[in-house]
Amino acid sequence: MGHDTGQDLALLASCDHTIMTTGTYGWWAAWLANGITIYYANYPRRGSWLSTQMYKNDYYHPNWIGLDDT
Repeated sequence: MGHDTGQDLALLASCDHTIMTTGTYGWWAAWLANGITIYYANYPRRGSWLSTQMYKNDYYHPNWIGLDDT
């Protein structure tokens, strides 16, 4: 508590592995940590507006592990 976002990101980047959120903050934490990364594979939801605006293959590193809820 009382840390700024840069300190928080530095702390996350120093971790060995990451379970990332769907946002870019989690993405950068995972990228900088450079360990095993787990992400929610059903984001963005198929058929949503956001799914038409991004390419998942460009967003998620191929070595990251996607978990889905099916």
